[in-house]
Amino acid sequence: MSFKSSLEIEKLWRLRFLQKKQEVQRGLSQLSAEPNLDLSLRIEIEILQSSLMRAQGGLQESNQILKALSDRTSDLPFQFFVQRGLNLFVEGEFSLALEFLTRAQRMAHSLFEQLIASSNVLLCLENLNLETGAKFSEVKKYLRLLQDREMSEAMEQHLQAFEQRQAFRSGKIPPIFKNDAKGATQAFYQRLWVASLPFVFSSRQGQNPPLLPLVLDQNWHMKNYRLRTLTGDTRFADGESVELREYVDRLYLWTWKWLAQPDEHHRENLKECLGKFRFDSFHKKLTGEDILMLQNSLDWILLFQPFSAKQTQPLRDLLSSQKIQWTPLFEIEALIIHYLMALQKKEPSKKKALAEKIKKHPLFKAPGLRWEKWLVAFSKEILAHQRPASGRFSVDPVSFKIKTKDLEFVSEPIVKLLQALYSQESLPFAEALEIAFGLSGYQEDFHKMKIYNLLSRVRPCLPKSLKIYSRQERIYLEGDRKTLCFLAESTRQIPLIKGNLIAPLLLEHKKDHRDRWVHPRLILKKALGRGHVSRHELQQMAQASKATTNRWIQKWLECGFIKKVGQGKSTSYLIELI
Repeated sequence: MSFKSSLEIEKLWRLRFLQKKQEVQRGLSQLSAEPNLDLSLRIEIEILQSSLMRAQGGLQESNQILKALSDRTSDLPFQFFVQRGLNLFVEGEFSLALEFLTRAQRMAHSLFEQLIASSNVLLCLENLNLETGAKFSEVKKYLRLLQDREMSEAMEQHLQAFEQRQAFRSGKIPPIFKNDAKGATQAFYQRLWVASLPFVFSSRQGQNPPLLPLVLDQNWHMKNYRLRTLTGDTRFADGESVELREYVDRLYLWTWKWLAQPDEHHRENLKECLGKFRFDSFHKKLTGEDILMLQNSLDWILLFQPFSAKQTQPLRDLLSSQKIQWTPLFEIEALIIHYLMALQKKEPSKKKALAEKIKKHPLFKAPGLRWEKWLVAFSKEILAHQRPASGRFSVDPVSFKIKTKDLEFVSEPIVKLLQALYSQESLPFAEALEIAFGLSGYQEDFHKMKIYNLLSRVRPCLPKSLKIYSRQERIYLEGDRKTLCFLAESTRQIPLIKGNLIAPLLLEHKKDHRDRWVHPRLILKKALGRGHVSRHELQQMAQASKATTNRWIQKWLECGFIKKVGQGKSTSYLIELI
């Protein structure tokens, strides 16, 4: 490579680091048009193209370029190992990324190359939960020696973002807002993200985030996705390739937005975010911080939507099995969640022990954090939906839960019937049938017994001050209606999760000699498209014993993969999900 070409390539890599992608693209076009390019220059051009491809969301195409290069030659330059490492980093393969970037650091000749390699090694160590102190000092040392002002400012912002993440995990909020970053940088975005969390107190609390610098900067990394994360705007699809940590950051922020304001907008945002998150393919690539954020997000949902346990608990168990060391911020959040769960389940001894831990935690009343405020608010909310006043009969019109002093059960028809009778003296059978069961076209021969059956279920649970009876095909409710306590409708009870979050994982094969090493998912695939299949047919496909097949069927039913149709000898199963 000629000296002039070498300088040109170095200039383009500098522009690429500064996120000036359009200028890099123009420079590449000019350089590629030159005649008689030598082999080393062509390789550098291809590596630079792969880097641009990744920045534009084409991670797969970027990997293909680098693979083709490695297949052609073994004499690969410094930037090949940097870009291969960064691709692996985006994919969540931090250990492999560290290997490539460490090798790149050993190959580095210039101060610029040393700085690029060591700063990315620092990020890998951070995401692997390894010691970062020595490497951070090394990067700072290289930065002091760098004479390029624009490069120095850009790298300073990267290091500032790193320090902000460290401060956030430790619960040290004031330092995050101490030095106000300018322009569309990682540090600026992180500051806005932290300020958007309801449990964080900042001078901008309650104000709209200053997004103008982000909107105007065309080169800002993951611009559209991050803007939608901050604003909660889901009108447009996320068309770009998204890094795993960006998914987790959005899910965590939107969970807290829903906790603070459980209206339709925030509920639908969180529901969409949960639906798009591919837990089955991502769970092995999560960082320690990602795992803690996901655990707490799922626990918040489980706290306010206990009925979602079947969908969330398998993933929750999978995450907790990773044994990640708690950082102070997420530790106190987890303690508060568990305290509220103990309050909800009426476990006084556990609640008392957790209350002591929370009070002693250094972050409970730390500057910039509002844990005490939210602990009180959530406790009041749980208690308001937990116990009826003395002698009263409480009804939740959203979860259809009925509570008395001695009873607690769920019945949608009973709740709907009582709601209708609360405001009027009586109801005709036809109207009661439609309200309670959603059935129209009342026919005495078919529906009269259904109404009588409903009344027989209502009578034993009503307080003594109320009497329900029927006369001439009308239902009457007499007595003191004030003993009926209808709880305020809680939008938190509207389900956020549909289906199982990690359906494919639950079917992973376990080497069990009783199951004859047959992968359960293969059996379902064989049965797919055959309509209804019997237990005997599934057993034949699996070539397994009756007990093993029954065990699998029970698991599939719990997970929602199959649906049971019929009873007794006519029982069959319909494949719902693979």
